[in-house]
Amino acid sequence: ANTSATPHHASAQTHSPASHLAPEIHQHWALAQQRLSPALREQGHTQPQIDSVCAAAACNAQQHARLGDPTHFMLSKDGKLVGVMYGHVGVRDFAVQEALRHSPQEHLQQAQAMHQEHSQRTARVAEHPTQSIGAPVLG
Repeated sequence: ANTSATPHHASAQTHSPASHLAPEIHQHWALAQQRLSPALREQGHTQPQIDSVCAAAACNAQQHARLGDPTHFMLSKDGKLVGVMYGHVGVRDFAVQEALRHSPQEHLQQAQAMHQEHSQRTARVAEHPTQSIGAPVLG
């Protein structure tokens, strides 16, 4: 009997982000997994490597939170860069090799720290709107 009917990568489980992470980080993680996993797998990456790259993509989304939520994640044709598209604002990219230097947990912890910092900064501006910097209104 042929027991090799199951693909060899099927046993590799996708890393699951910790439940204490912000919902936005979970959403970015899921979108990155959906968009990047097939292309990264075609490039020969293992599931743990894919998880690191997807976690780095979620971290990148938090790093550029002021641009809004990412609308798309894409891998360059040569497989060396991940592009994160933010609507009509533009694309921010990062190197796959740099992402592979850290575990998914490290990327996700960094994303959570950035999310908390961004949330606190936003709360401070909301508490003191007259202290926020903006364009003067001419009337």
